[in-house]
Amino acid sequence: MADVLRRRGQLVQTSRTRELHTAQRPGLSLGDKLIERNGGHGLLIYDWLPAADRSQRRHLDLAVVPLDAGNDRIEAYTERLTCWPF
Repeated sequence: MADVLRRRGQLVQTSRTRELHTAQRPGLSLGDKLIERNGGHGLLIYDWLPAADRSQRRHLDLAVVPLDAGNDRIEAYTERLTCWPF
């Protein structure tokens, strides 16, 4: 996201996508494939945190774990995005 959004920038989610995430059960989810950036690969882990009702903001917690074949350390990059209904 940092490459796409300016600091404090807004990410817009369509209502179609929002309905898909609203229907998901709470809890951690894994991306369905590895992501690739700058020649490297990583694993996406995310969790949509529900709001008390549809008019309140919700949160999306994201983590990317780079996969480095030459290193046995695990390092994750995390971010929390806040979403408001529109």
